[in-house]
Amino acid sequence: MKIFKKFYHWLNHPYRFSVLKKFFISRQIPFYTKYQIRRQFKQTSQTQILPSAQKEKPIILFSSCEDSFNTGDLKYNGGLKVYNLWVKTLRRQGYEAYIVTFDGSYQSWLVEHQPCISLAKVKQLKEGGKFLKFVTGWLDSKAFIDLADKIYFHDCEATYTDTIHSSVFQKLIKSKKICAISTNSRFQQAWYAGKFNLFPELIPDWSDEQYWFADQKRRESGLVGYMRESETSELEIKQIAEHCRITSVDAKFIEIKGDEKNIIETMQKCDFYLGLNPGKHSLLGEGCPRSQQEAMHAGCVLIAYNVNGNREYLIDGYNGFLVPRKKTSLLAAHLINLMRNPELKEKIRARSIDLVSKAFSSYGKWPLLREFLELENDKN
Repeated sequence: MKIFKKFYHWLNHPYRFSVLKKFFISRQIPFYTKYQIRRQFKQTSQTQILPSAQKEKPIILFSSCEDSFNTGDLKYNGGLKVYNLWVKTLRRQGYEAYIVTFDGSYQSWLVEHQPCISLAKVKQLKEGGKFLKFVTGWLDSKAFIDLADKIYFHDCEATYTDTIHSSVFQKLIKSKKICAISTNSRFQQAWYAGKFNLFPELIPDWSDEQYWFADQKRRESGLVGYMRESETSELEIKQIAEHCRITSVDAKFIEIKGDEKNIIETMQKCDFYLGLNPGKHSLLGEGCPRSQQEAMHAGCVLIAYNVNGNREYLIDGYNGFLVPRKKTSLLAAHLINLMRNPELKEKIRARSIDLVSKAFSSYGKWPLLREFLELENDKN
């Protein structure tokens, strides 16, 4: 153990680290980043101190619970949908996993809600000596984080980490309470590396293909779906509709809203989806906007604003189109061109469905979750 510590401190010198990295890479030997080495050191220490606890299968908890007012049960929240997908995957692998809200209740809006427990139940489990792992994507979830010894942080919105959650993040990093970080965006990976010299693991968002799929029989030609993403969304749609009217293109527009079941059914009817999300930040954009990705699963041809997040799954001209934010005339031009060129439209649609079904489905996500949550030594 002492030898390992000495090696770790010796290696942490930037020059030695750089030389050793070049040596490994030149000989095609797998190389771990500083952050992975720190995690490996932490794992080794924990295994020696608490060998019995490491053998116990953990109960994995997910929450954004701040207090009795902000309970961690926000309706139509993308982060909560991510928690549900992760819990479903873990439970399929035989792990006990839960969403945690203040009182254990939840509002019904998803097609399938995973089991919820209360904050009080978590306290009871901890006091009973259960092996718990705490996961959050919301650093303001004080009530939940206060219960944890360590936190696995899945950052879907670096905009918050860089602004309103900045001081909390720095405090949790300094205290080493955050033991691992992941993100759903390659751009956010680069942001972490450049700003903090941290290297989060990439875990792309996905949609539950059990419910999210294209249905050609239900699709209505010329039906254009959108969501009200900002105060100007309705104005933007009116401008696009006017361009279509002037060019005699018969496009019908429908606002998509409501519970997940209704959104799936409406998106499956749509021929196109317009991604009007301008992003929360001029540089960081959105983490990885869910509605656009879900529209692709439902078979819509996607035309969206060119903001970070959308670029994670939309390749301009290949499986959709990206235009500068708020440039409604360009959105309209792509829409009009595709409606006049059905062969191109169907090529774009086929590529889009193929991409999301392979890269943004549940397939292949379990190994990523297993590694991030440090379950890789489990026999499952």
